[in-house]
Amino acid sequence: MKRSLDWWGQVRANPRVAEALRVHEMTGGARMVAAVASVVPVVDVRPVLPLPFALTVYGGPRTKKNSLQRRAITDKATGKTRILSIPSNAFLRWQAQVQPQMEKAALGYRPIAQRVHVRALIYRDAAYHGDLNGYQQAIGDVLQRAGILDNDEQIASWDGTRRHLDRDLPRVEITITPFDEE
Repeated sequence: MKRSLDWWGQVRANPRVAEALRVHEMTGGARMVAAVASVVPVVDVRPVLPLPFALTVYGGPRTKKNSLQRRAITDKATGKTRILSIPSNAFLRWQAQVQPQMEKAALGYRPIAQRVHVRALIYRDAAYHGDLNGYQQAIGDVLQRAGILDNDEQIASWDGTRRHLDRDLPRVEITITPFDEE
């Protein structure tokens, strides 16, 4: 019991905790949760997405750089103008269509944080437009944005990725496995 009292004394000695307790007393506890959250680190207790992981997302895949839009942006402080590349509208529509499908598949899991191998079978709804690298970049970005991967830079290999034609059911079949460094 003495140990826990000592611990509590040390916690109260922390200036941020002391401020949180002062706010708690003044507001009757209304802001205590926010004050404690700023002091106590939040631990994500969700399990990491298990590998191997496979999912199929439906919708005609698009590359980010298909009809890439460019905008000139001027920095008000320096006066310098730079060209900003914005993903194509077709990609943004595809991303809006498949990202919820990916998020649903990863619901309740933390993103994968290790190096991985991704195999994507890309079934297009039209002729073979867009290069394979463009599709890989688009898929990697959406995997990251949907919370399946911490960062798309973790993708160490795309072996087995192919483009196919399926006008009736365009989709991307994705398999993620641990990357074996040899």
